[in-house]
Amino acid sequence: MNDSLLLYIFYGLVAGFSQYTPLSASAHQALFPMILRFNSVWPLLRFFVHLGALCGLLFLNWQRVNHMFRQMKIVATPPKQRNRTPDLDAVLDARIVMATSIPALIGAVLSAFTMRTHTSLLLLTIMLMVGATAIYIPDYLPGGDRKARGMSSLDGILLGVCAALSVIPGVSAVGLMLFVGLLRKCDKGYILDIILMICGMMLAGQIITDLVSFVISGFSGFSVHKIIGCFFAAAASFGGSIGAIFMMRFLIVKDGLSGFAYYGWGLGFFSLILYLMV
Repeated sequence: MNDSLLLYIFYGLVAGFSQYTPLSASAHQALFPMILRFNSVWPLLRFFVHLGALCGLLFLNWQRVNHMFRQMKIVATPPKQRNRTPDLDAVLDARIVMATSIPALIGAVLSAFTMRTHTSLLLLTIMLMVGATAIYIPDYLPGGDRKARGMSSLDGILLGVCAALSVIPGVSAVGLMLFVGLLRKCDKGYILDIILMICGMMLAGQIITDLVSFVISGFSGFSVHKIIGCFFAAAASFGGSIGAIFMMRFLIVKDGLSGFAYYGWGLGFFSLILYLMV
């Protein structure tokens, strides 16, 4: 039962959903095996889960991502050789995402390695409580309307630092970036889309790291059953990520994100109980 396909599917759903919500993906992926005694969390499974989540993001945002790359290509072309005027908003969006790249990718690579180590339940409890509080506060602050033309490289760097801090178990990259972006008076829908692009970049870094970890491990734990389970987990992660993105886009402009804060506090208390019981 510990390696049943249902557990692979459930693990994929949880991992994919938590990638794009203010729920710490690292906390869920640490608590899941502990609670359900799931013994098959290995680098190749993380690779498939992260790949499924990235594919879900690209499935919903491919036109925007492709548009950003095409506009950056136009900007890189000498002015006299351009066939069209670049879309300034798309170019600025791309530059904001690029400004986050170094710290965000460092955090992504380090988080892939910290996932392999023992996670302190006490640390998870503290970070979950802090993260839930951080996502609760912006719902009660005056809204902002800053978009691409009103943002600077400093905003990109701050978002990148927040993404890098997700290396700490229990810290949600999405939650922390939303907290900073909303404090900086950014438009809610706009900053969410930028954060999703940053998360996609981080997932790409994690995917490479997962694959390298699997190769370094000497393909340990390899079996046909586990490979099948990985494909099921990837499909579940794909579905979970799509559901998470739709939910976030609806909630952030309609009802706010305080519901995630209540869940985070509840999960933090649950982690504390586990810590006291161990």
